[in-house]
Amino acid sequence: MHSSWILRKTLFAIFVLFLIGIPKAQATKEQANDSAEAIAVALKVLGYQFVTKDDGFLKPGGIIEIYATLETGKVYTIVAGGCDDAYDIDIAVFDENNYFIGKDTTTKPLAIVPHIAPRWTGMFKIIINMHRSTPDGAHYVVMIGSKKESSTAPRQPMPSPAPSKGQQPQGKFQYY
Repeated sequence: MHSSWILRKTLFAIFVLFLIGIPKAQATKEQANDSAEAIAVALKVLGYQFVTKDDGFLKPGGIIEIYATLETGKVYTIVAGGCDDAYDIDIAVFDENNYFIGKDTTTKPLAIVPHIAPRWTGMFKIIINMHRSTPDGAHYVVMIGSKKESSTAPRQPMPSPAPSKGQQPQGKFQYY
């Protein structure tokens, strides 16, 4: 009698799992962190220190703005990594006057904007766009690395103004 009760419970559990589906591995923030951290480790060899980190979850086409103070005399690289559900993450960087500084141009779940050398210390806007992901969305991690600027570090060209309201921007970013 006891064994038939256990058998019924086991069959019921199997039936329930069949109806709702066996849980699959979930894409996680840890996967997104591992993706960004792989690039950060390589950049650490070049003298970058990564102390700023942000993470979250975005639906496909979702955008988030992150603000960070970048200092003159340092060179910055911004890295964004996505979990397995992220297909294309994009980064765009603007200075405090909303002038375009740089963007990621890849269509991968890992985005990098290298060699940002601010001409003055100020608040910079970093836009993260989950351009493509699974329909449910995906996790992302953003890391900002810096190192002391050397005289041989490449400088960004003079910033170009961001498109004015109503003007259609180039690329895949949406401007406000």
